[in-house]
Amino acid sequence: MSRASRPWIGFALAVLLVLVWGIGWGLFTHVRTQAYVGGSVPAGQPWTDPLTGTTYTVVETETHKRIQRTESTAEVAPDGAIFLLVHMTRVNVTEESVCYLDLIGPERMRWTAEVFGLPESYGRCSYEEASTDYWMTYVVPERLVDEVLGVTIHFTTWNHNPAMELPPPGN
Repeated sequence: MSRASRPWIGFALAVLLVLVWGIGWGLFTHVRTQAYVGGSVPAGQPWTDPLTGTTYTVVETETHKRIQRTESTAEVAPDGAIFLLVHMTRVNVTEESVCYLDLIGPERMRWTAEVFGLPESYGRCSYEEASTDYWMTYVVPERLVDEVLGVTIHFTTWNHNPAMELPPPGN
């Protein structure tokens, strides 16, 4: 090997190292950020988050085209979409417990809970009590409502949490 080829070999090894690192980082971030789920929990059965010890249960679901918040204000779902409301219970609440879970749909679609207010008759998530009974709201394409897998705590970890299946909507 001549002295003239040594810099080229070093350069080629550096490029190879950068490529391997880039591919590895891309795979790592893809696995962590996609809406993969680790199985499913049947509708109505509780699931306990191994990180916090908090137990979550899906109680019921509702679908609405319009949500009347007060006598004078209402939220209307966009064309082709529907509000999917998920009634949850949460016990053994800690400071690390999560209130709002992601909704997982077909082909790793993921929706986060909407933050607009629901009517007073629908409970809100609270960190001040050891257990809470609350509702989450999602805006979902109407054609996909029957294909929703469930709700899950979406931590960006290698061990993905299961999806808690949803019961059929009550209305």
